[in-house]
Amino acid sequence: MTPSLKPKKVDFEEKWQAILQTVENVINCRMVERDTWSTIENSEQELLSVYSDYWLNYSRAVTYINGLFSYLNQQYVKKYCPVPASDYLDVKKCEIQDLGMMVWYHEILSKIHDRLFNVIIDAYQTVRNGGNVNDHALKNCVQSIQDLSNYINKNSDTDDRTYANKLQDRLEDETDRYFKVEASRLLSTLNCAEYAKVVNSRVAEEKFRATKFLDAPIAHAVISRVENCLVTSQIDCLKGDFKEMAHSENDDHLKILYTFLIPSRQGLTQLSKDIQDYITIKALTVRDDVPAESCVSFVHDLLKVYRQYEERIQSVFDNNEIFRNALNGAFETVLNWKNSTDSKQLKSSNNRSAEYLAKYCDVLLKKSTSKKMSLNENEIEEKLMDTIILFRHIDDKDIFQRIYAKMLSCRLIYSLSVSNDLEERMVSLLKETCGYEFTSKFYKMLQDLKVTDQLKDDYNSYLEREQCSSKVVTFSFNVLQACAWPLSLSNLPSFSLPSCLEHSIQSFESFYKVRFNGRKLTWLFPFCTAEVKLNYTIRPYQVTMSVFQMASLLAFQEVNCATIKEIRSLTNLPESDTVKNLQALIQSEILIKIDENSYKLNLAFTSKRTKFKVISSGFSSLKEAKQEIEKSKIAVQEDRKMLIQAAIVRIMKSRRLLKHTLLMDEVIDQCKARFTPLISVIKKCIETLIDKGYLKRDELSVDSYTYIA
Repeated sequence: MTPSLKPKKVDFEEKWQAILQTVENVINCRMVERDTWSTIENSEQELLSVYSDYWLNYSRAVTYINGLFSYLNQQYVKKYCPVPASDYLDVKKCEIQDLGMMVWYHEILSKIHDRLFNVIIDAYQTVRNGGNVNDHALKNCVQSIQDLSNYINKNSDTDDRTYANKLQDRLEDETDRYFKVEASRLLSTLNCAEYAKVVNSRVAEEKFRATKFLDAPIAHAVISRVENCLVTSQIDCLKGDFKEMAHSENDDHLKILYTFLIPSRQGLTQLSKDIQDYITIKALTVRDDVPAESCVSFVHDLLKVYRQYEERIQSVFDNNEIFRNALNGAFETVLNWKNSTDSKQLKSSNNRSAEYLAKYCDVLLKKSTSKKMSLNENEIEEKLMDTIILFRHIDDKDIFQRIYAKMLSCRLIYSLSVSNDLEERMVSLLKETCGYEFTSKFYKMLQDLKVTDQLKDDYNSYLEREQCSSKVVTFSFNVLQACAWPLSLSNLPSFSLPSCLEHSIQSFESFYKVRFNGRKLTWLFPFCTAEVKLNYTIRPYQVTMSVFQMASLLAFQEVNCATIKEIRSLTNLPESDTVKNLQALIQSEILIKIDENSYKLNLAFTSKRTKFKVISSGFSSLKEAKQEIEKSKIAVQEDRKMLIQAAIVRIMKSRRLLKHTLLMDEVIDQCKARFTPLISVIKKCIETLIDKGYLKRDELSVDSYTYIA
């Protein structure tokens, strides 16, 4: 909107009588009283309002005039005087707007700034104490000082402090003085929770007040001083009460305390440490109360504690990263808690977190007839994702990897998995957490089964072409990569294949040699099962048993009684394995023991089920499972030594010369993704590599090592 240039109608006689004496004094060069032409000097109480009114009128007028002379600004000043004027009197180099601002800054503000600052501070202090002032005038005065200072900063090359900086300093000093007294008064009468509640209210009021009356930079500085006086400076006095409040589990008090401590990083860190210690104690108590060998209770109880405090951190602490790290730190301590840190005393350590997590995954992913574990696939997937939460916190990920690999192989070989999709989902979750290398063998195991399915179809087509399907006993097979599956090929017992299976085995080997020339097949009979039909009973039964048990039972194909020696002559199995297989058949009541060396077929065998499975002795299988896990842990310790040695060689090969402490740090950093190596083990590995000639001690420095190419 363009302002009107038509002059306002003025009553000349009235105005002339008011200024007549002043005009006569000016013409006659007589003194004119300052009160006559400057109302700013009239009263300190009126200074705030008068300055605000004059500033608003003046700034508005300057804006209008600048608009009128915009052509002059653009065509002359900006074109011929690109550099701002250092002296506001050099009008040829100033735009009209700039000239107006500089005149006010130098001619008005510079002469009354001390008085104006005092009035502003007094007015602000009055508001602080609950009094009333001219809000509009106070805001305009502060804004005027800030705008003028911003202009001077923009158009000046000097680093001189502006009036806005000086006003900010004065306000900060007054704020320090006021709130130090306030803090001392409150601390003398209130406890920690009450003090925090009152301070939160004080800080909120000050933020509202500063935002309302002060410009943003000044308001931020004043609020920081308030928080420093009431919060940061009092942490040392109050932190003794943090632990008690953390253990009280009073969410309302903790929320107040958290809000109170937000301005203080030191205070939040101290409170998070107390929270972490408390969560650790709670979780350790739950962990110690879990029944022995109960992996389900172990995982469920710890997850319950984790969820409880995760929700509290979200609701009470606004999901602050410091407190999330405290929760994670607490569970890292709990899940890696050991009675002994010596690798030689691993069996005596009560840290079985990796083992329990692997067993829990096996329970979820294995087919079960128990109604308690009858879950649909979506529920199982949710529980697997919950398990990953705990898995992320364990250090012994390599122990989990080895135990999980064995359990996965059993589920896949014996077709015990609930779903192959769930197996792949779990492997995918582990890959997201630990990377591809950690799960590469798991992927190969799953891939082998997919390849085997296609191979089965090709083999059936081969039998039809060769017209020998009638001579072959129906059997199913899995072709597995030796490098991927945790199945030992070195300790396979001697075994003579029953004649009824020889043709089937030979037929498949012929097919496989034609299909894959140069590959060698090794039959893993200890992992094979057979379905045997009992036709000598009143009604037929279909029994699932191991191949070794079937071979022992086939000794009774022609006779009703047999000795251990006769059975071993047919199976060629070691005596201990033969006794174990016969014991399982006796427990299933298929055989009857006559004496120490003789057994007979139970011709009167009956069972409620027509289909059942022969299971090995419960005690021996449980004992074997424990021994297998202990063997896995011992093997992991040996693998760790090799991984540590490999890491040392890689580091030294790239560095050539390295100090002992730096080498230790880098080795720990490289290994921590799979496990946390012990310092003593690293030292032994260094000595081993020195003995092998990979490293040597530096001749010039005792605590350094040199790589030998």
